[in-house]
Amino acid sequence: MYVLHLLTSPLAYLLTVRDCVQGFMTPIILNYFLRFLKDDEWDDWVGYMLAGLLWGHLLIKSFIENRYFFHVNRVALQVRAAVSAYVFAACRQTSDTAL
Repeated sequence: MYVLHLLTSPLAYLLTVRDCVQGFMTPIILNYFLRFLKDDEWDDWVGYMLAGLLWGHLLIKSFIENRYFFHVNRVALQVRAAVSAYVFAACRQTSDTAL
């Protein structure tokens, strides 16, 4: 039930939009940067702006992905600990009744 609620929450849709923007932003910026390098009619400040935009986007993306993987690994560790505790308790009950 909790997973169904999580999939239908507005936060899930917001995260999906954020992932789409992050995924498509780098190729779009690179496309504009390659157009800048090919054409000589653009000003120099446009190239600096595109380089700064690409750098800033990748910096923010790395922070967000680092935080995401930290939380995923923390939840995985909690699940592993809960399963181990459950198995240990079940084994202990089984061995107590077997005696």
